[in-house]
Formats: sequence, C-alpha cells, structure tokens
Amino acid sequence: MVVKLGCEYKRKPFTDVIFGIPICKSKLLSIQSMLEELTSATDGEGCIHVLVDNPQQVVFLEEFVEQHASDENPQGWSVFLKLDTGYHRAGTTCDEVGVKLACQVINSAHLVLKGLYTHCGHSYNIQDSKAMKVTTNQDHSMI
Repeated sequence: MVVKLGCEYKRKPFTDVIFGIPICKSKLLSIQSMLEELTSATDGEGCIHVLVDNPQQVVFLEEFVEQHASDENPQGWSVFLKLDTGYHRAGTTCDEVGVKLACQVINSAHLVLKGLYTHCGHSYNIQDSKAMKVTTNQDHSMI
C-alpha cells in the first residue's frame, strides 16, 4: 500500500520506506519487485530499507543481490540495524555482538548501513511520565 502511494504521489514520506520487521528470505523477491516499481516511478528517488538483526540475514541478502542484480538498484540494499533495547523480541544486542553485525553490514559490497532501528515495546504498559523517562533514558544509553 505505501509503495503504491509512493508511486502515485512521488514524494516523501511515501518514497522512503522501512520494511519494519527483520528480513527473511521468502520476502526478498517481493521487496525487490516493490523497490524496482518505486524506483522506476520516482525517477530513482524511491528507497525501501530492510531490518537486519543477525549475521545470517547479511549472508542471504548478499547472496540474493549477487543472484538478482538489478540496474534499478546498483547500490545494493539499504539496511537498518535492528537493536534490542529491552523488549527481547527482535533485534541484536547492544554490545560487541551488535557492533560485529554492524561491521559485517558496513564491510558488505552489496549492503549500505543507513541507520539504527529500535522499538520500545516494553514501554506499552508504563502509566506515568517518570517511568517513561527512565525507560527512555535506558533505551538511549544502550544505543
């Protein structure tokens, strides 16, 4: 839906999209198809970022790019590193493991690290501003 809006309106925020769950192999062809459609409709301005939170994802993204090279996407895939800042549902840890994963993406010939992504799902049940500030500060300190 967002990609269709990007193709129609040809302006941000609809042309700069994060595929907001950690990536899996079965989604790659579909995402590449959407990316090519968006890039074509926006004269090269469209972008779909993917989330990575483990080394195997980097490996299969690199393999996919090598097997499905596209003139529409010569720079490779845009990646956000998904960080676990307390919810423990998804994301790499904010320690040497996360740094190693970031370096793996940075050193890839086919991937471009665009940023970090975190989600404070553990904050949903917070009822007061003091507790929210504590959680926010903890989240920021981990990053």
